[in-house]
Amino acid sequence: MEANQHLTQELEFLKRRIRKLEALAGVREVFSEYSLYADLGQWDKVTALFSNDATLQITGYGNYAGVNYDGEFVSRDRIIKYYDEVTPEVLPKNKHNIIPKPIQFDDGGEFAFAYLIAYLVGADNQAGGIYEAILERQDNESWHFLKLRCVNTSKLSVADSIVGIEEFSRGLDFGFARP
Repeated sequence: MEANQHLTQELEFLKRRIRKLEALAGVREVFSEYSLYADLGQWDKVTALFSNDATLQITGYGNYAGVNYDGEFVSRDRIIKYYDEVTPEVLPKNKHNIIPKPIQFDDGGEFAFAYLIAYLVGADNQAGGIYEAILERQDNESWHFLKLRCVNTSKLSVADSIVGIEEFSRGLDFGFARP
């Protein structure tokens, strides 16, 4: 009986590990798709990566070509409207180089907190930035942004730009095991 119990425990451990590895791959996939679609200017595909009740925060980019890029936008519909309004043809095409940092998951593996550094390089746009994100697993096992914060760090240090999980998740009730 002891051997069966050990095998059962081992099987449960492996199931949790596989689920975590699949979740890591899923979260990284969202950021890969986000950077590719943003670089291609495919804003409908960018917004499809957000949950219906998501929040997008943009700060530090200011005005470009007469458009103010900064603000907070709540709901996928408002995020779609934001991208429709702020993506003029004169917007320089960027090349996102996203470097993932550790990704943390809540105890149930349904939510993730990610912090990433991005270097944006374009014809007249060379800036660094950070992303802080909370993602949620959807019913179909895909991941979507619940909250995404994009900060231009060309005028701020990365350390001064990071809000951190405590502040960033304030007001969200998703049972994240905070450090």
